[in-house]
Amino acid sequence: EAGAFERIIVTTDRRLQLADLTRAADLVVEASTAAQRTYLDGSETHIYTDSTFTVHEVVKNRWRPGLREGASIVVRRESGTVLIDGVPATTIENDFPPFTAASRYILFLKEIPDEKAYVVVGAGRGAFTTGSVIAPMASATEGASQPASREAFFGELRALLKFTQ
Repeated sequence: EAGAFERIIVTTDRRLQLADLTRAADLVVEASTAAQRTYLDGSETHIYTDSTFTVHEVVKNRWRPGLREGASIVVRRESGTVLIDGVPATTIENDFPPFTAASRYILFLKEIPDEKAYVVVGAGRGAFTTGSVIAPMASATEGASQPASREAFFGELRALLKFTQ
């Protein structure tokens, strides 16, 4: 009644290589976010955060042929903090930090059926920070990709796209 509730889910994931991410993704983009909305689902049992991203480059696009640079997409994560009766309730994805405003990411995304949103493939293993070096957001995950130069990362990604489409 006046206590706390904690739900912990422990799973062991299979190692995901860049080839696995590329093959599984419906959409691969370089994008940045400026807006987020955190909410409870209809059953009030799950906390979600929808992040609106601006697309800077489309690398792979399986289902949305009209998607271009400058378009907006929504990425949904099962994480965030909401207030319930004035008390904060938080869901986190271990080893997958929140997206930060004005940062750029490479995202390997899977479309959520019947919704206008995507989820990151392989949880945090399908999200990379960008700059002169491309680094996985989930760097502590066993089997996570190692940081690579932008040229090397995109070179490998483009080579993989030739064989996975």
